[in-house]
Amino acid sequence: MLVTGTSEEDETQDQSPAPELIRWNFMVYESFSTEDDVVLFAKGVNHRQGYDRPPTELNCVFQIGDGIRTAVTSSVQEVFRCPHPDPFDLDSNSRIGVSLEIIAENIVVPSVAYYTP
Repeated sequence: MLVTGTSEEDETQDQSPAPELIRWNFMVYESFSTEDDVVLFAKGVNHRQGYDRPPTELNCVFQIGDGIRTAVTSSVQEVFRCPHPDPFDLDSNSRIGVSLEIIAENIVVPSVAYYTP
């Protein structure tokens, strides 16, 4: 027997939309810390050959509370640099996600990267 519909019980339950899948051509996929700054690797932010977004159009976003933002200091191809967040704002007991924000578009790029102080 092939069932193609849903039962009335299924229809009356709260239906929440499925989360959006991450597109592998638009995401922050790695980060690491140096003594001086944080380096992020992202696809799809600088997507036109020969054109890199000016750093002033971007922020690094550290996913702590409502988000801690630091200015991007370098934007070249898939590599972005920004200063470390203030250590007093960090919760050392949790993993801290890190991403990029495109300021003018009010978009935070999806991310699978984590910040390590």
